[in-house]
Amino acid sequence: RTLKKLNDKGLDTTKVHEKVDSFNGHLDEARKLVEDARAKFADAKLSSDNSRELVREGTELLRKAQEHLKLAHNELKEIVKAIKSAGEDLEEDKPNKVSVPTING
Repeated sequence: RTLKKLNDKGLDTTKVHEKVDSFNGHLDEARKLVEDARAKFADAKLSSDNSRELVREGTELLRKAQEHLKLAHNELKEIVKAIKSAGEDLEEDKPNKVSVPTING
């Protein structure tokens, strides 16, 4: 919605869209890695032969997922910076604060 407003104002949002795509890609990859890790942990519960190896692999997958989440967070910070630098007031959708005078007495 914010990107559409920026576009409507004639601002180039190509770089922001690229960052959003990258952000979504990192989130998708993290989700996939977490699912794979869960499968490894489930297999480890059922296996008596190589359960330690499966747990180690699952833990490594979680570390990779965490790295993707960090990258996604960095992309999100860049997205917010880009939107703010484009002059978009993110507070415009919030209701205006009403000032109530006080009585001194």
